[in-house]
Amino acid sequence: MRLTVDPPFSEGSPPGGSAIVPHAKCLSGPIRQTPPRYVAISALRTTLPLPLPLPLGLGPGLHGPWPPPAPWTKLPGDGVFDIAMALKRTILITGCSDGSLGCALALAFHRANWRVLASGRNLSKLKQVESAGMETVQLDTTSDESIVNAVSRVRDLTGGSLDVLLNNAGAGYSMPLMDLEIARARQLFDLNVFSIIAVTRAFFPLLTQSAPGGIVVNNTACSSVTTGALPFAGAYNASKAAAASLTEVLRLELAPFGIKVINLMTGSVRSTFHDNAPQATLPPTSLYNVAKETVERAMSGQEAAATGADPAKWADQVVSDLGKSNPPHWLWRGKYSTLVRLASFLPVGFLDGSIKSKVGLDVVERKIREQGGSSKIKPA
Repeated sequence: MRLTVDPPFSEGSPPGGSAIVPHAKCLSGPIRQTPPRYVAISALRTTLPLPLPLPLGLGPGLHGPWPPPAPWTKLPGDGVFDIAMALKRTILITGCSDGSLGCALALAFHRANWRVLASGRNLSKLKQVESAGMETVQLDTTSDESIVNAVSRVRDLTGGSLDVLLNNAGAGYSMPLMDLEIARARQLFDLNVFSIIAVTRAFFPLLTQSAPGGIVVNNTACSSVTTGALPFAGAYNASKAAAASLTEVLRLELAPFGIKVINLMTGSVRSTFHDNAPQATLPPTSLYNVAKETVERAMSGQEAAATGADPAKWADQVVSDLGKSNPPHWLWRGKYSTLVRLASFLPVGFLDGSIKSKVGLDVVERKIREQGGSSKIKPA
């Protein structure tokens, strides 16, 4: 659609009266304005009274209230702007590397006609989203400099607003707590917890400019709930529990500013999550070496990688949830998510037997008994 404007806009002032775009004639193709090239894109999106595509020769104008809910925005480049793009809701997703849950989410939102800004630490690993036609943003969520640069790029791409920020970037670390490397656990918290605060704080000004109201979604996972916290992933579970806790605090603290915060409780979903983690190997001194093969198989996440929910279906459900006019504050999606939710109402320890057999702790207990008790353990 091409929008030809007469008279031209002037910076910092309305083009007159209540008209957002006065004397406008809508044709096929992109918007093209005479200088200076300014338009209240957010206002246009929220007040446009007509469905797209608009009939040829429509005029005079697209009207809306004055002042608009967002400042006038300078159009990029030569003043060409796509109205259809302006009317789409914009979402920035972190951690969209090929085969990841972030990639699945980006593809699903793209299919649903959202404007997706897919980000990742390494742009060369964003081939799937790039080939689908999405805009990409380089973003290392643990780097202050990278975050600042990402905000600048998103501001340039959108004209200064962002509808949804989906904090998905994260990593795992499998190791019994008695064998934990504290330095690695601290790095994990830096990525899974503190980066959420850093990224949300940086993009907050853009979220406040969202015409329908900004939304922050944190993918905290079912591991954040005690009933979903499996053995040998204690550091990861703790990081997700911390992320869930700060999500609840953000929900309350950002509410006065019109920002909604949502906790995405993801269960088991097939992805490259475990493939990207270092090989899970017990140290030679580990007491769990009595059942080394069984324990390391549980630590590797092979079962979850093979039997988890289909990532495309999971992502489509999340898109459907967030597409509602008033999405819930907690979203439970993915395999076992319903079970984890229901189990939180059961007595503590009710599912211990099934959890032990799932991760091999029953084998560890049997081996210990066979060796005459914990005081006589001989690691394999």
